[in-house]
Amino acid sequence: MKKSIAFLASLFVATASFAATTEEPQITVTNDNKVQLSINPEQGVASVSIRDEDGHLIYTDKSSLTNGYNQKFDLSNLKNGAYKLSVSIGNQTIDKTINLGEKPATKQIVVE
Repeated sequence: MKKSIAFLASLFVATASFAATTEEPQITVTNDNKVQLSINPEQGVASVSIRDEDGHLIYTDKSSLTNGYNQKFDLSNLKNGAYKLSVSIGNQTIDKTINLGEKPATKQIVVE
C-alpha cells in the first residue's frame, strides 16, 4: 500500500486568525504526496513547526519573509497518524492538521 497524505483544511485548534493585512499561508498536497507550504513575501519572520500527536517536535524553522517562504515537506518516512503544522507570523498563529494514512489499493479495469 502506498502512504498518502490526507490534509484537513479545518483548524486543528482555535487560534488567532491572520489579520486582513497578512495573507494566510497556502498549504497543499502535491502530486507526489508531499505537503507544500507557501507564504507570500512580507515584512516579518515566520516560525514553522510540525509536531506529532504526542507533541514531539518533528520539524522547526524560523525564516525571514522578505522573499517569501516556500517549503516542501516529505512526510513519507513518518508513521501513520495526525501531525500538527503551525505557522506563526508575529503574534498570529495558524494550526493545521495533517493526517497520514494508508491508501487502500484500487482495482483498475482496462478494456482494449
